[in-house]
Amino acid sequence: PGYFDIVTFPMDMNLIKSKFTSRQYSSLDQLVQDYYQIYNNCILYNENESYLVIEANRQKDVVSDWYQQNNI
Repeated sequence: PGYFDIVTFPMDMNLIKSKFTSRQYSSLDQLVQDYYQIYNNCILYNENESYLVIEANRQKDVVSDWYQQNNI
């Protein structure tokens, strides 16, 4: 199956940049949720033990830790 058959809510860094520069985010939480969407899409589409999934989980943890440490 193709990417768009599996991923129903696509998100990428260019879309985040576009949304950010056009001020579509009304909160930091919305921005972080879009980052999570990138990671979740990667995890959903790729094989469980692949490098991409391992790295997506690691990066998701980094963002989550930063978010929690800064009490945001």
